[in-house]
Amino acid sequence: MIKSILQDNDGNQRSKGFSPLDWIDVYEVSAEVMQLNDLWKQKKPFGEVVASLLTDPKKKIKANDEGDGCCGGDESPQSKVLALIPRLNEVILGEIISEMSQSGVPEFKYSREQLIKSLNKMMVSFSCYRRAY
Repeated sequence: MIKSILQDNDGNQRSKGFSPLDWIDVYEVSAEVMQLNDLWKQKKPFGEVVASLLTDPKKKIKANDEGDGCCGGDESPQSKVLALIPRLNEVILGEIISEMSQSGVPEFKYSREQLIKSLNKMMVSFSCYRRAY
């Protein structure tokens, strides 16, 4: 998904990194997010939960917040999403590092540093991640 978004963006955008909506698109192609969306039966899709957390960064969500039963299990959708995002970031960063360590010419030019900085910028907008990122 990262490559698809990079291919859709022109060179100027590639040098700036991704927007939060681009990162949400990257997350949504993961098996874990697809599984959550299936479990939640599209009542509160992953992308909407992340977008709502980004638009209301002052809202305090704890890892053990109880949900309203809409999404399977005892956790709220927000706490499930906040628990999943760091694991998804590990995979993304692993892919970037793997690509950097391969010797060869990439398909297209983009700024890996700006890509990582844009991910960091999005993560610190969640109040619960400010210290970690």
